[in-house]
Amino acid sequence: MIKVERIKIESRVADNVRALAHLRGVSLSEAIDIAVREMMSPDLRRDDRGEKVELHTDADREA
Repeated sequence: MIKVERIKIESRVADNVRALAHLRGVSLSEAIDIAVREMMSPDLRRDDRGEKVELHTDADREA
């Protein structure tokens, strides 16, 4: 059962990375780099245009 859940999660991650690559117009490897960077620094997010948005309050961080 755990293996099935892991495959489902990995499939969703792969779908999200492919969508990110398509939306940003970058390669899959660049999309992976973007996703990892954004996961590693949650206070530096990007808006729909790819511009950095700094979060300052706890309410902003939760959104």
